[in-house]
Amino acid sequence: MRVLAACQKKEGDEQLRKKTPDRLETVILDVTSTESIVAATQWVKSVLGTEEVSQYRIDFSSALRRELSHFGVKLAIIEPGLFKTPMTDSARISSNFQMLWDQTSSEIRETYGEKYLASSLKMQNEMEQVCRKDLSLVTDCMEHALTACHPRTRYSAGWDAKLYYLPLSYLPTSLVDALVYWTSPKPEKAL
Repeated sequence: MRVLAACQKKEGDEQLRKKTPDRLETVILDVTSTESIVAATQWVKSVLGTEEVSQYRIDFSSALRRELSHFGVKLAIIEPGLFKTPMTDSARISSNFQMLWDQTSSEIRETYGEKYLASSLKMQNEMEQVCRKDLSLVTDCMEHALTACHPRTRYSAGWDAKLYYLPLSYLPTSLVDALVYWTSPKPEKAL
């Protein structure tokens, strides 16, 4: 199968290319960077030979899925719950959080308070404890999306994705905001 893959960093791109150079097209894509998303859009154009890839103000994956369907490309979106990966490694996240905290101004640190920092780090450690170690739920979704005659548009991997995150996406924004507000650490000088 020919695979079009987006990698956040050059190291990931290089690792993927070494493993499957004959079946893989890669691009560096940092979804937090507008420039990167525009570069990715250009990449999709060049790979597919299309002249125009519409830009939507909605979910990038859904927009890309809709656009590519015009060219016979099926794109499945896999939305996993919490799994133990380098992305959820609490030591790495805590280290980065602490580094950002140390770099911020004393005024901002005072506004949020040390208790906020401690609560955030504790919450991160607790989150890692509930992460599943078995990634087969995600890879099974990937396999189904790649091999099924009629793959689904979206896959939710893990019970937390099915019973928490997916239903949460259907709730009114004000209710979700209230839930997040109630469960998140509070800044010391919050109203």
